[in-house]
Amino acid sequence: MSKGKNRVIKIVQILEWRQIVICVLFCIALIALIQLNLSELLTLGRENVYRNCQNNYLVASREIGDFLRVADESIEFSSQRIEEMLAGGSSAQEILAFMTRESGNLNSRIAGPTTGVYGYIDGVYLDGTGWEPSEGYVPTSRPWYIGAVEAGGEVTHVPPFMNFQTGSTTITVCKVLSDGVDVVAMDLPTDRLQALVNGIADQDMFYSSGGDSPYSLTQIFVLDSMGVVIAHTDTSQIGKNYAASNDPVLRDIAVQALQNDETLFRAEGDGDMIYCGGKLDGKWCIISGMEYSKVMSRIARDIFISAVVSILGIIGMNSVMVRLAIRRYLSETDRLTGISNRSGEEKVSRLLTTGQGGLFLLIDVDKFKRINDTYGHDASDKALIAVANALKTTFGKKNYIMRLGGDEFAAYVPNVFDEAAAEPIVNRLFDAIGAIPVGDKGERRLTISVGAAFYQNGDDFSFSTLYKRADKCTYESKKVAGNCVTYYKSEPVLEFQTPALDRIPS
Repeated sequence: MSKGKNRVIKIVQILEWRQIVICVLFCIALIALIQLNLSELLTLGRENVYRNCQNNYLVASREIGDFLRVADESIEFSSQRIEEMLAGGSSAQEILAFMTRESGNLNSRIAGPTTGVYGYIDGVYLDGTGWEPSEGYVPTSRPWYIGAVEAGGEVTHVPPFMNFQTGSTTITVCKVLSDGVDVVAMDLPTDRLQALVNGIADQDMFYSSGGDSPYSLTQIFVLDSMGVVIAHTDTSQIGKNYAASNDPVLRDIAVQALQNDETLFRAEGDGDMIYCGGKLDGKWCIISGMEYSKVMSRIARDIFISAVVSILGIIGMNSVMVRLAIRRYLSETDRLTGISNRSGEEKVSRLLTTGQGGLFLLIDVDKFKRINDTYGHDASDKALIAVANALKTTFGKKNYIMRLGGDEFAAYVPNVFDEAAAEPIVNRLFDAIGAIPVGDKGERRLTISVGAAFYQNGDDFSFSTLYKRADKCTYESKKVAGNCVTYYKSEPVLEFQTPALDRIPS
């Protein structure tokens, strides 16, 4: 019995050692799997963070640019009209009446309350809202007047200063008239500009371990032409001059943004901060930043916790699921441009079956074969990538864009049901496409032919029918030189076209 007992003990010991060996091998394999995933994550993470910064910059440029453009156009109109009234001998009361009317129109054009149109005209302060300045108010000593005179007839934006009328900080858009003395101005609501910045940063919101303290890993800030912070996700930074900052990183970023002639730049600072930004209409700079190390540590921590919790096998299952997700992503993604391939048609088709109507655009790059024959495959590939980026910029994340093959693209915009709503979208697309250079020196510009068809909420036909309608319209658009869109109306009707500028020779 003693021998038998010893044999049993020996067998148990062998099994225990085997179990230990298996556990050690499993742990080694697990560690190797984690290291492999982390290695891939670290390799791709920096570029992913940069692309996220770039996307935030593009979104901010579009939204803030639209906000400022309306203000610039309003002050240009008011200045021109007041110049005409002065030349025609209009009285101060007549000019004030015009300012009053224009002030009433501003709130409908600017997304937020304004203080209306005001200015220093023919030696008198006039205010379209009827505001009466306090005793001792000297218009010619105010920042808006000094800034306009220094700009010498160009529309300028004065950095934030204390507004006597509202008692809060404001940004002023102003312009000196041709006499070099009279100035017309209007104030922009800084809270609206700040809301635009915060809204973009909030899209990258994270939560603390407690789940109740959201925070963003994204920085977005706006600098004026002198490097002064006009808006920032960290409101304590507003009003600081980054170009003269004691912080070398902020100073270098500001100097690079102000001096860079490119529309887009990339920089890296201390703490693995990645920045992406550029100039807006040659005046202000918009910069988006994200701290790479915090993003990666957050992701790495989550991966590690998941690995520990799943040590008995879930990691293997997770690995399979990741591979399946990657395969699915690759099967649904165009390898060259990074946007959806024809699988996007299935997504749109599913939307139609749920009754979610909208605008379907079929987009064909004009004379693309000539680009390939003239400049080579690399140039044609770059052109296709640029077209895809133009679609991303135009339609954003909430809509559906896809490359159907070759030089054919498509987009679906839900809840757009008529030409009036579609026209500004198509115009933005034309502008983005028109900015794409072709050739070694950018001597050519792309143009596209677009077919547009609508699916109303009450319609009941297939995606195939919608596609055929847009395709028929695209065929009509290709008959016209330059950017052109044709809308489907039982028979295609040409609605918009731009002249053919810098076209590839036919």
